[in-house]
Amino acid sequence: MNSEMRWSYDNAWFWSATALLIALLVICLWNASRHAWAWRHVAIEALRFLLAVTICLLLAKPESWQSHLPDDPARILVLTDASTSMDTADMDGETRRSWVEKNWQPEVSQEIILERMAFESADSGVTDLHAALVRASERHTNLAGIVILSDGDWNAGPPPQEAALQLRAQGIPLIAVPVGSETPLPDIALAWQPMPKTLIVDEPTRLPFQLENRFTRDAETTVTFTIDDHEVDSKIFTLGPGEVLNEAFLWKPTEEGDITLSLNTPILPAETREDNNASQETVRVQHERLQVLLVDSAPRWEFRYLRNALMRDQGVDVSCVLFHPDAEVGLGQGPGYLNGFPETTDALTAYDVVFLGDVGIGQNQLTETEAEWLRGLVERQASGLVFLPGRRGHQKRLLDSPLGELLPVVIEGNGISAAEPASLELTAAGRDNVLTLLGDIPAENAAIWRSLPGFTWHAPVSRPKSGATVLAVHESSRNNYGRLPLLVTRPFGSGKVLYLATDGAWRWRRGVEDLYHYRFWSQVARWMAYQRNLAESDRGRIIHYPEAPSAGQNVTFHATLLSKERGPMTEAKPTLAWQQTETNQQGTLPLTEIEGGWGVYRGSWTPPSGGPYNVHIQLPDEDPEVATTIHIATPPKEATSAPARPDVLRRLAEATKGQLISPKKIGNLANSLHTLAKQEPIIQRKEWWHHPTALAGLLTGLAIFWIARKRLSLL
Repeated sequence: MNSEMRWSYDNAWFWSATALLIALLVICLWNASRHAWAWRHVAIEALRFLLAVTICLLLAKPESWQSHLPDDPARILVLTDASTSMDTADMDGETRRSWVEKNWQPEVSQEIILERMAFESADSGVTDLHAALVRASERHTNLAGIVILSDGDWNAGPPPQEAALQLRAQGIPLIAVPVGSETPLPDIALAWQPMPKTLIVDEPTRLPFQLENRFTRDAETTVTFTIDDHEVDSKIFTLGPGEVLNEAFLWKPTEEGDITLSLNTPILPAETREDNNASQETVRVQHERLQVLLVDSAPRWEFRYLRNALMRDQGVDVSCVLFHPDAEVGLGQGPGYLNGFPETTDALTAYDVVFLGDVGIGQNQLTETEAEWLRGLVERQASGLVFLPGRRGHQKRLLDSPLGELLPVVIEGNGISAAEPASLELTAAGRDNVLTLLGDIPAENAAIWRSLPGFTWHAPVSRPKSGATVLAVHESSRNNYGRLPLLVTRPFGSGKVLYLATDGAWRWRRGVEDLYHYRFWSQVARWMAYQRNLAESDRGRIIHYPEAPSAGQNVTFHATLLSKERGPMTEAKPTLAWQQTETNQQGTLPLTEIEGGWGVYRGSWTPPSGGPYNVHIQLPDEDPEVATTIHIATPPKEATSAPARPDVLRRLAEATKGQLISPKKIGNLANSLHTLAKQEPIIQRKEWWHHPTALAGLLTGLAIFWIARKRLSLL
């Protein structure tokens, strides 16, 4: 045990007291000499000076430190991955599991206690690294560290980085040993690419897919496209080693209904995986008549070409409200034009998507009440709202209105014009989004966006709001938050919001007519109305979130109910009944009304298994005939032969201030453990400057000093 006394001389109070102490010493000596150095007076002055010295020393904050090493050995927890992927045989002829069994326990001294904890199992089909790390941190309160031997693959639970941050906060470093090869074993992988969830009858649709050759040689294979077990088309491909091919099937649906699109490719000799040679996607085919409302303040080019494009879409009914800036001109007139903004919420509820151009709150434009209705349409009725700002800057007057919260971006300043046109550049989220799909493959799509005619004006956006997804940014302009977000989407309530910060989309028609301009706005309209039209009848609709739920994932239902007179049904007590069509499991879910008078009811439910579910609304006294079918995905089970993911473990180790040890250097693990086990000494501090003993001694000295002076008649 080591002991020492520590003082702090870096405060102004101490040095001021020291200066006063010198002056006090002079006064004490003068008082003693004035009384002929009588011993009683000398003793009192000495006590006075001693008390002053004590106060001065206390101002130096004296602390006694005693340190000693812990008596208990360091405890280190060893996590070993026992999931399905650990049966992959890529560790010099042996499986990852057997390699871990041989190397999980290095030779360590008696100062270290190694405790093993295996997570997952060979038949679980999942790996939840997050849960494993959390359980490890909660197992003991005095862990010196954690060692994890895993291939780094995970397919369940939250991102493991969140658990790593918890470990760091607890001061628990992580030593990660990545097990397995990063090089994939021989395999052919086939999967659908992102596609619209709703297809239109008699409208040709390209269905993109990706084919990957993980062999070290050329591979020839056939991809077969089937719909509900009926073959539609097939293609033969030859891929080079490691080649990734993006292709598509062209198909025109002819009948309504929910259908399953399937891809299959035969299993080749020496192929190590069989679970990724097929892919399925469930979509809905319907005769679509979307109701779209287009609102603007002037017949600018953006308004004209957007109106024409939507009117040519056979699946869209377009209504227009055009507020002329000159009140004497009046509202726009012509086919599809309304005499004014819808006068009731019932009339507004009919619209699936609203395009709001260069319009604000004010005379000859929207009123506060109409803005409140638009907010309710998105929040309660699952409609989509597209913001299309313009050079007049009217939309800035929406910031303090009920629509201000719906804007997915922060607007600051005035619009920006440039002499040279600029382009939109897709973000990582935009490259994989169905909304921005102008080409058939991701690489082609990004090139198309770069080639689109540019814009010379954009709105004064500074940054996206929380929860927003940026799909495209300015190709060069940036601020303190990064590249300027120009195409942004965000969920709001049960609906969606889209913001396009330029007024130059109409220029995309140059040289190609409607090819990209029409396709983009057609996809926008259908994407924003997709959830709203999943289950709709004369008596209401059912909407569920997320759009593609999985078994075990919480699903939220929003049900809009209408009376027989087509008005919102309020103060009802509906329940949602569900039935799994394959297993015949059944149940009911009570729905709670959402305030606002829109006839919207909400409830949450966790599906017990994957597969199709029939859901319908029940009322105590009537059947509103509001029903739909939702498809719950079964989470894919973890498979063997997938490459290891050491990058995941590397990030976990870095986040916890630990280290990564490669399998080839597993012999260094023992040294790392001993370094980890060097325990910090336990320090016991006693702060005398505000300790009760010191305070009591000082008070006692002051009392003696006061009594002594009283006895000598000095007071």
